Amino acid sequence: MKQALFLVTSIAGLKKPGFISKIEALQSNDYEIAVLLAMTNFDEIYQARKNMQNIRGNINLENIRMTSLFDVFKDDAGVPLKEEEITNESFDGLNAHEMNATQGIIRRYVTDEGDLRAESLFVDDVLTHTIIFDESAQVIQVNNYDHERLFGVEKYRNDEMFESLLLNDNQELLFRFTKTQTTKMVSYLLGNSAVIEAPEELVMNADTGDDTIKTFESNIETPSIKVISYSDFKRYDSINGFYNRLLANMKLTDTEIYLDSVDLVDIAKYMPKQRIFNY
Repeated sequence: MKQALFLVTSIAGLKKPGFISKIEALQSNDYEIAVLLAMTNFDEIYQARKNMQNIRGNINLENIRMTSLFDVFKDDAGVPLKEEEITNESFDGLNAHEMNATQGIIRRYVTDEGDLRAESLFVDDVLTHTIIFDESAQVIQVNNYDHERLFGVEKYRNDEMFESLLLNDNQELLFRFTKTQTTKMVSYLLGNSAVIEAPEELVMNADTGDDTIKTFESNIETPSIKVISYSDFKRYDSINGFYNRLLANMKLTDTEIYLDSVDLVDIAKYMPKQRIFNY
């Protein structure tokens, strides 16, 4: 049977009409389909699985195999997780308050003084994640669970995630994903007859060599992710290099690989010998 693998890096990718129509077309041609949820914000994985269950269209969900980074690497050897690496909160002595939500049951842990310290989500009565707050009620950590076993941790600073940790089945540290900012030079070309104006923060390059076109340049900050592997201590300056390793780890043969069009250019250059499609 012909095979296809969809590498999904964001929930937005799952919601694209092209994603659904491509799966419909492949299933009509008797493809065996796998969807790899490769988000490094592991809290998005349970949301992505729920989105897949709610997909509308001529799709047979039972014949789609869903997998995640944890599923691929959980049997690899890692290093012991240091105690100071993550926040370990005890909820003993805190007041628990439960409420029903669209996602499932939310249980909030509150001090006697009314300070929120943690919030757990249970989907179908199974612990899915726990959000931990500091004294100012800002998120500092999110613990993610697979069948109530901790597999991923996101660490937050000023309410923004700056690092995530992937654990193996023995709760050893496998990968560290660290968010950084990269500066890129971007050029914009506008004809003299253009009806739109260049943003004020752009600087016009006077030496264009063409009087009919104005060139504007700007430095922009874009987020990027660096990766450290604790199974072999390799470093990846780009998440796309890690994705190349991920696909190699899966030992795919005669499998068509589908990427979100947003990711296609950046990821494809790390896999020059792979035949890659986009959705």
